[in-house]
Amino acid sequence: MSATIGGLLSHNVVSTVGHGPVYADSAFTTIFLIGAAGGVIGLILTLAMRRGRQPATGGEVVAH
Repeated sequence: MSATIGGLLSHNVVSTVGHGPVYADSAFTTIFLIGAAGGVIGLILTLAMRRGRQPATGGEVVAH
């Protein structure tokens, strides 16, 4: 994820002033949207996980 953000920012440098580069506003918007999409995907996967499963027993069969 950090490589994607770094690559996106490095391709959207407007100018270099003082101590570092100045990035275009569109770069920050895109990075925010990528992060938000990752959060939404994580939330969907979390909600889709099965609940109420028995803990692992290390291969031992447990009768109910």
